[in-house]
Amino acid sequence: MNKKTIRLGTWNVRTMLAPGKMSETAREMRRYKIEIFAIQETRWPGKGKIDKMNYTLYYAGEKKQGKNGTAFLVGGGIRNKIMQYEAVDGRISWIRIKNKQANITMINAYAPTENSKEEEKTKFYDKLEKVCEKVKRNDILMIVGDFNAKIWKGERNEGVAGKETIHDTTNNNGAKICDLAAATNTFIVSTQYRHKREHKITWMIPGGTEGNQIDHMLISKRWKRIIQDVRTYRGANVDSDHLLVVAKVRMKVVKLTGGSRKNRWDVEKLNHTRHNDEYKKEMRKN
Repeated sequence: MNKKTIRLGTWNVRTMLAPGKMSETAREMRRYKIEIFAIQETRWPGKGKIDKMNYTLYYAGEKKQGKNGTAFLVGGGIRNKIMQYEAVDGRISWIRIKNKQANITMINAYAPTENSKEEEKTKFYDKLEKVCEKVKRNDILMIVGDFNAKIWKGERNEGVAGKETIHDTTNNNGAKICDLAAATNTFIVSTQYRHKREHKITWMIPGGTEGNQIDHMLISKRWKRIIQDVRTYRGANVDSDHLLVVAKVRMKVVKLTGGSRKNRWDVEKLNHTRHNDEYKKEMRKN
């Protein structure tokens, strides 16, 4: 059994419809050494799986092209540890990953914007909570994605969020994600690590140098210790106004052996005279 730190990323790429966008995203995945990549706003229709030489893409979208959509890019040694994948709808999908400590169920979420109708937002968070309730009891639950959620570091959010946020108020989506964390016994780990302000911003205001911290990562409270860090990277570029968010996750993986199995010698046969004589004869020849 090996202890291994893997890098997990989440990124709203704005669209995967542009020619070469999937290759560009996979390139940034390799550049930042990410093994599990949750992507939002792909805008692809339907659902499916695409196998490439260096990665596998699982995607989920609406019936028609051009709206919403989530996907998982999986590479490295994690590709052969995917136990299950499900496309819930155009805003929610999840994968289940084999892990020695406890299997990991990772939910990829793309929430409605803050300006969306209250009914639409409530419907999304209610469905997301129901998906969380179906996760196997002993699994590590992770929820990542674009929540369009500003979270204040005030007392109201103690127990579900940390103090490392950049906002002085909690918006409507922020209140909903905090309520989700309380209901699912998870913690918003993207708010607990001390970094420069520029490494907390996840979405840039168009035409400006400032932004908001609205893309987040949550994990089961009892498993918080496996998250070593969460921060954004401004150097990653796929023509999106969102920034790449990366977490370092400590996992325990079982090393899989490839190739043929080792043959075990049947030494009991040497107790029989005929087999013993044959063995000695072959040894003399060699």
